Amino acid sequence: MALNYSLVRTVEPSAFVSLDQAKSHLRVDHNQDDQQIAELVKAAIEKAEEYTNRSFAQQSWRTGYNFWQAIFEMPRAPLVSVESINYIDTDGQWQVVPDTVYRVLTDPFPGLVVLAENQSWPDKQDALQTITIEYTSGNQVEARATQAVLLTIGNWYENRESVITGTISVELPDNAKFLLNQLKVGLYP
Repeated sequence: MALNYSLVRTVEPSAFVSLDQAKSHLRVDHNQDDQQIAELVKAAIEKAEEYTNRSFAQQSWRTGYNFWQAIFEMPRAPLVSVESINYIDTDGQWQVVPDTVYRVLTDPFPGLVVLAENQSWPDKQDALQTITIEYTSGNQVEARATQAVLLTIGNWYENRESVITGTISVELPDNAKFLLNQLKVGLYP
């Protein structure tokens, strides 16, 4: 089944694991690896967010759709706000959907945009990615996510390859998944 949406981050989050926190976890007391460790922090946070379909620190997204839906489940929970819904009208011009046409529900997880009662979506051009929703997500940094990020950084820093080879080859354990599994949200990959 083909996906009916695209997802682009428009405002990057601030890192919820600092360089100093990562270095302390790694027991690194020099500055020679600071750039590499900072990159590992960013990559580990991105991986945790991708794995769980969450935004831990606040960030902005644009998601594109092909079709109007009665209910849009927003990728990357928790939904904080919807800034705008835009579409390409039948004349090929971008238009803004009035906020009276839809409701934003931030209480259900992951967050929904629903068609308001007695409303209908406007006519749009029949083409791909003709609907965009600009929204903000993220406001909950879970302790489990922080620990999973630190474990991932430790694993990547100490073991720069995906397997350890000696007398036998074994994959490195991914104990970060254990911490993140209960934080997973929604149906999106």
